[in-house]
Amino acid sequence: MNKAIEIFEGERVSNYDKFVIDYFPSYSFVMQNCAVLISEYLNTKLKPKILVVGCGTGNEVKQLLDYNGDWMIDACDPSEEMINKAKSKLSNYANLNLAHSGVEELDKSNLYDAATLFLVLHFISDDGAKLDLLREIGSRLEVGAKFLLFDICGTKNEIEENFDILRQLFPKKWCSEEIELRRERMLKTLNTIDENRTLELLELAGFVKPVKWHQSFLVRSWILTKA
Repeated sequence: MNKAIEIFEGERVSNYDKFVIDYFPSYSFVMQNCAVLISEYLNTKLKPKILVVGCGTGNEVKQLLDYNGDWMIDACDPSEEMINKAKSKLSNYANLNLAHSGVEELDKSNLYDAATLFLVLHFISDDGAKLDLLREIGSRLEVGAKFLLFDICGTKNEIEENFDILRQLFPKKWCSEEIELRRERMLKTLNTIDENRTLELLELAGFVKPVKWHQSFLVRSWILTKA
């Protein structure tokens, strides 16, 4: 398994669904619209297949299957605890396979019509590992397939300024010490990159026609096409 990927365990898993909404105010908006953005393309396919990389607790998987239960979804995550929580959340859904693995472990002969990568890239070092991940995803997509990317993005100055505004919206129960620790992690620990570098990596990985369809505080979202 790719050791460059951060593994979620314990409270980071049990608290994830609440935390991610508190930390990223537009998270629910992105989740609710991810299926709509690829539906027109997928509706041209007989049995469309979607790859969800770093699926976490299964939030985007749930949104995709709620939109169209006939879509076939393979989802993976390197965290066994995350996959177990996703399995529990999605136990009533069909047309779904959840794998405790990294994308690099999936069969390359199984090609997909769409893929998502949500809030994963910022955990991975930009020393070749980010590009490797994007290429692993691209190698499992049909030509013309749609790719949705949602991640923390910006220059250090942009992230710092946006965090200092966003902190006003954090839950009142978050103490100033906790917020400061999150700020330090955002600025010094996470492997965030700016928009230009993000687009450069996407192009190198074989993705074209990038459209940035959403931006809010720390995060940005693109839809792209596999060349």
